[in-house]
Amino acid sequence: MSDNNDATLDELRLLLEQKTGVLIGRSTLDRMLRLLNLNLKKNTIPNRERE
Repeated sequence: MSDNNDATLDELRLLLEQKTGVLIGRSTLDRMLRLLNLNLKKNTIPNRERE
C-alpha cells in the first residue's frame, strides 16, 4: 500500500475492493483509518520550495 500514499478515499476503497472483493463506504473507510491512526493528509510542497 506504500505505492498509494497519496490515494484518495475513493481510490483506497477501489483498491480494497480489488484485493478483498468487498466495497465499503467512504465514511466507513475514513472511520477505519482514523481508528488505525493513519493520516490521509496529502503531501504538499511548501511555498518556499515552489518558487
